[in-house]
Amino acid sequence: MMVSPVNAQSTLALEEKCAEGARKWFREHSSEVIYGHSSHYNKKLDKCFIRVDYFFSKTELQLV
Repeated sequence: MMVSPVNAQSTLALEEKCAEGARKWFREHSSEVIYGHSSHYNKKLDKCFIRVDYFFSKTELQLV
C-alpha cells in the first residue's frame, strides 16, 4: 500500500501535534517523581498516547 504525500504530511502534522501536547502536559505536571515521557500518534485509532515514566527510590518513599 502506497501512502500519498498529502496523507503522509497530514500524519506527520498529527504526530507533531501529539508530541507537542505531550511536552505541554509534561511541563505542566512535572515533579520530582516523574522521570520522563514519550508520545505516540496511532493513525488507525486517530489517538495520541503519552507514556509517563515514574521513578521512585527507597529514600523518597515515606511510610505513613
